[in-house]
Amino acid sequence: MNNVEREKERIEEEEEQMWKTVQKQRTLNVYKEYLKKYSKGKYAEEARSKVDLIEKLPVAPDDDKFDFYVFDTPMLINREHIKEDENIGGDWYGKKNFLYGIITYVDDEFTYFKVKIIRMGNKDGYWRDLTGEEWKVWFDEVYFGGENEMCHACASNFKSLMEPGRRLKFSMVEGYPGGGTLMNGVWVLTYAEKIKEEDFRID
Repeated sequence: MNNVEREKERIEEEEEQMWKTVQKQRTLNVYKEYLKKYSKGKYAEEARSKVDLIEKLPVAPDDDKFDFYVFDTPMLINREHIKEDENIGGDWYGKKNFLYGIITYVDDEFTYFKVKIIRMGNKDGYWRDLTGEEWKVWFDEVYFGGENEMCHACASNFKSLMEPGRRLKFSMVEGYPGGGTLMNGVWVLTYAEKIKEEDFRID
């Protein structure tokens, strides 16, 4: 093997290593860094398609740089529903199958929101792949002073969090423990956490 061949092999190995990093992170910045170094590389076409996809997503709200609380089940769900879940084994709210999406709409009455699902943390956690779909998700008990663990500052912070364009890590369950078939098809928010725009990953 001559020097030219060795150099070509070295560059190819470096590109493969960088692409492995890109595949782990899947953010806009890492795709752009890859293209900056390997504009005609083996994975350049795929990287460009990902950049185009991410850049077409709705812009995050102006306050995206600020921190928000992480909202878990006791803050978002009526404690009577949680008690009922505990009475029947704790499977309803105990295991969370996280989804990652972008809020597209929030109801004026603040009773539900819509979210476009960009990535699934565990595709086996749902009956099918939800990637690319827009879902309507309802709020249960998300106000201060209700039958939950939402503090006054938390409630205000939550309302600020739930804005169109927000990148969100969230989970949802269908209906309530003991709710019966009446709640079939009604999906309720059980977890919400902001993801910074630059850290938002896509599949």
